[in-house]
Amino acid sequence: MTEPAFDEILPAVAGIVPTTDDRLLFVHNEVFDAWTLPMAAVEPGESLETALQHEVETASGLTADPVELTGVYSNPNVQAVQYESGELVHYVTTCYRCLPVDAPASLDAYPDAELFPIANHPYLGYMQRWLDDGLAAE
Repeated sequence: MTEPAFDEILPAVAGIVPTTDDRLLFVHNEVFDAWTLPMAAVEPGESLETALQHEVETASGLTADPVELTGVYSNPNVQAVQYESGELVHYVTTCYRCLPVDAPASLDAYPDAELFPIANHPYLGYMQRWLDDGLAAE
C-alpha cells in the first residue's frame, strides 16, 4: 500500500475541556462537519498551550487551563486534511486535559460550541481514544 505524499507534517493541539457540572466542550468542526474536541493547528512561534487556550476562547468564550498532557496522536489515515489548494497536510495532535471551568448559562453567542454531558456526547470516531485517554488521566 502506497502512503500518500504529504506536503507537510504540522503540529496541532486538542483539548478535553470539562465543566464543573460534568459536561464537556465540543465545537462544530467545519473540516470534518462534525462535533469534535476543540482543536487547532499550532502557529509558528506559538506554544501548544497558548494555541489551545486561544482556540477554546475563540470558539466558546470559555477559558481553558491545560493541566495535563494526555497523549500525542499521529494517524496519517485519519489526521490528514486536503485543502482546496490541493495541499495535503498530516497533523500530529497533542491532547491536553484542562481544568474544569464554570459552565456559562448559555453559549448562544457561540453557535459552533456546545456543552454535552460526559456520558452522552457526540460520537468522535478516531478522536474517541483521545477523549478516553484524557478522561482516564483524571
